[in-house]
Amino acid sequence: MQPSGSIIVHGKEGWRGTGVPASLSSQSDASQILVQLNTGEQLLVSAEALVQQQDGSYYLPLTLAELEPYRLGACSEAGKTTVIPVIEEELDVQKRAVETGKVRVTKRGA
Repeated sequence: MQPSGSIIVHGKEGWRGTGVPASLSSQSDASQILVQLNTGEQLLVSAEALVQQQDGSYYLPLTLAELEPYRLGACSEAGKTTVIPVIEEELDVQKRAVETGKVRVTKRGA
């Protein structure tokens, strides 16, 4: 499942939020959904975990406590790493002349 555009997401205990594909870049994993809760917290969840409802919204069958491992900005105990999703990347390719060596040519008369 790969919802396009913004979607409404809700879960156990009544929490609500909106979700978008985690990255618009063709090189990234499109199976991840970035969910922003109404509290402002952000989660990165698998698109396969979302269940589409008849009203067009999506249900994530997890409580707020169960969402803890998916929160962005949370530090891991081992590496103290913060995960920041890449929403869009832009590549700027240019070329320039670089001198890599010289050649000296001489001519001697006979």
